[in-house]
Amino acid sequence: MAPLGHILNFYEDFDLPLGDLRSSLCEILEGRVEGVEEKIDGQNLTFTVRAGKVETYYKGASWGRVRLGGRKIEEYAAQYADRPRVGAAHIASHQALQDLVGSCPDAAKRLFLDGRVVMNCEMVVRDNLNTVPYDRDVICLVGAHAMDPELGGSYDAAALETFVSAAEGLNSHFTIRPVPRVALVPVDSDVKDGILAGLELIAAAHGLNYESTVGDLLTALVLREIIYGNELADWGLDRGTLARISRRIAIDEPSAFSYSEARRIGGGLWDAIAALAAGPLRDRAIYPLERIFHETAHEVFLRAQFSVAPNDPAAGDPLREWIGEVSAALLESRVAGDSSTLVEARATLDRIDVSLFGKPVEGIVFPWRGETRKLTGCFTPINKLRGMFYYGKSPLKILPSKVSP
Repeated sequence: MAPLGHILNFYEDFDLPLGDLRSSLCEILEGRVEGVEEKIDGQNLTFTVRAGKVETYYKGASWGRVRLGGRKIEEYAAQYADRPRVGAAHIASHQALQDLVGSCPDAAKRLFLDGRVVMNCEMVVRDNLNTVPYDRDVICLVGAHAMDPELGGSYDAAALETFVSAAEGLNSHFTIRPVPRVALVPVDSDVKDGILAGLELIAAAHGLNYESTVGDLLTALVLREIIYGNELADWGLDRGTLARISRRIAIDEPSAFSYSEARRIGGGLWDAIAALAAGPLRDRAIYPLERIFHETAHEVFLRAQFSVAPNDPAAGDPLREWIGEVSAALLESRVAGDSSTLVEARATLDRIDVSLFGKPVEGIVFPWRGETRKLTGCFTPINKLRGMFYYGKSPLKILPSKVSP
């Protein structure tokens, strides 16, 4: 079962040598990665069992919060009074977990120790989907965690195995199962060679070699964006200074260029750097490297079989159509909202090539050299773009087309 917390893409591992990055792509494209799990685009759910009753927590839970008690099934109706269909789905998920506990009460008692151990899940509810168009309600069991410090991080592994086995045999509206495994299938050699050649071209264009790191490459890409965009030109900075500023923006390394150094140069330089760091410059700059992974994910996902996400590329047609609507609306200035968010939306749209979004899948997670890594493809910018239109206090809105009389 995959661990919790933020899992890095390879291009987020700034200390990774480019030679190792190439090796990772080879292993993925040749189908030589084992222990691969499907990454679920669901709602994080943590639950425990106390006095035989399921208690739930969303977005994680600290030990202090668990000790105070979690949400009970009777609390859902009031919470989702304005969204009864969503509320009904959450009640059904809670009831499914309660049915699971009832099917193996002894294992549940030994595993959860009356609220001292929790289990983390990803929950997919069709009436409350995020981005991936799932066609079933699923709870994927991610892993158990001993919350009480006195347990020293340990829990009853045999009880966990019994509990998970019982879930797979449960007859419920919700499918409850472990996170699905995915078998990778090798891509064609010419496809693999083309993707690897793309990585080598990007590195060579910036004078880098296999001993250079991902951080070096990201810095070079940001530096190129700053120079060709004439960003920071008003300060007459030399290339070395621009490179250090680029490193700070590219990999968030404060020691590369400090606030005090910017103040010595003066003229509002620090504010200009902060504005670049907060804007879409970095995402725009690193897209050539990100695209390598979009291409890799596209080829790998088309050949793999997923257990929860759709395997039919046509299931992604509504998402592709929506992206087309957003593109047209932005081009025609028919999107209303905060100006900075509009700039970010245009930059994010530029990172989406729908031809590389075959199966509508979030991605895969797998162990690699003692770490956990993920491959997410075009889902990442698509999910970010959807967030700008559907979530937050002031989401962007598409305005109707102006029809001539």
